[in-house]
Amino acid sequence: MEIPPFTLKNVRDLYLQYTQETNQPFTEQAITKVFEQTMGQPWLVNRLGSILTQHIKPETTDPIDGNDIDRAIQILLKEKNVHFNNLKEKIVLFKETFKQICLHQVKFLPDDDAQSWLYQYGLIREQNDFAVITNPIYKSRFSDILHQRHIAIEKNKKIFISYAHEDKDVMDTLVKYLNIVKIHNIDFWFDQKLRTGDDWPAEIQNAIETAHVTICLVSNSYLGSSFVQKREFPAIQIRQKEGMVLFPIIIKDCLWKAIPWFKNVQVFPEDGTPLVDLSEKEQEKKLMALVQQIFDIFDVNQ
Repeated sequence: MEIPPFTLKNVRDLYLQYTQETNQPFTEQAITKVFEQTMGQPWLVNRLGSILTQHIKPETTDPIDGNDIDRAIQILLKEKNVHFNNLKEKIVLFKETFKQICLHQVKFLPDDDAQSWLYQYGLIREQNDFAVITNPIYKSRFSDILHQRHIAIEKNKKIFISYAHEDKDVMDTLVKYLNIVKIHNIDFWFDQKLRTGDDWPAEIQNAIETAHVTICLVSNSYLGSSFVQKREFPAIQIRQKEGMVLFPIIIKDCLWKAIPWFKNVQVFPEDGTPLVDLSEKEQEKKLMALVQQIFDIFDVNQ
């Protein structure tokens, strides 16, 4: 169950427990600064308490003051831990919205999908009708993500593959080459992973929303699919605006240039030659190049 944010009184009471256990008192200035910097986020409050009593002023009865809080925050900001890693992965999914909220005044819109997810993850909150980053520590810790060109994620790197069932033969060929990415903890999802009884529209929607890269196998069958047009295209476009990388692969001769959405996207192969029109050797080269580009996107050092 999610723990609600601590109030200033909650922080004061928690740190009183630290004092009772370690004999290290906290000044009121220190407690107030912790609350202001964390906005009561429970994990941050507890982690700072541990850093303060174990690293900043261990085995002493000297009061912990505001300067000590500043030192503890600098240590915290440089840490690599599960809490920050999990939040970083969520930010990457909705990078553009997070960036706008960091840099500009953005109205809080509870029905906006990206804002809704960032709110649920505890990364933003509402303040005077505007969306703001939950606390100064998160804003400082994750500001570097706004300038990253590659997707640097510790785990759960995900690719969504969008295709038409008529092109399953090409899909099967692609999978043979993509399997190597799993060595680098990159997973790929397509509808073959659906199980009997699954709510497949919801599962596909979730796969799109949690993907960092989407590969589209483009053919006339794909472009003409009602489900792709009405369900997948809109969801993929929303995620693309948030920073998801779109990778359209022209697999068969088709009218892809008639789709406005694809006009501003670099297709693969770069010259637009359909994959099936290439010789087997050329296909192999192109698919290996595709895998290499995926490694580059995820900043994988082989």
